[in-house]
Amino acid sequence: MRRWVREAVRDLADGGARDRWELVSSHDLRRSWATYHMVERGADVRIMMSIGGWSNYDAIEPYLGEPTEAKMGRSMSV
Repeated sequence: MRRWVREAVRDLADGGARDRWELVSSHDLRRSWATYHMVERGADVRIMMSIGGWSNYDAIEPYLGEPTEAKMGRSMSV
């Protein structure tokens, strides 16, 4: 995965935005993927841990985001 990300970043950097794309890592993509699915789409944390390879809750907890009134309301109305 890391090799694929490095190659993709290199290809994108060759397209002109070199400085910004060279900072992208596989960790950035994994974190963004998890945050999007858990915060924006409401994915179950245990499922994301299993798919993403996190072995404990403390490792994934920083990506959950803070609960908002809207999120709490949606969660309770289901």
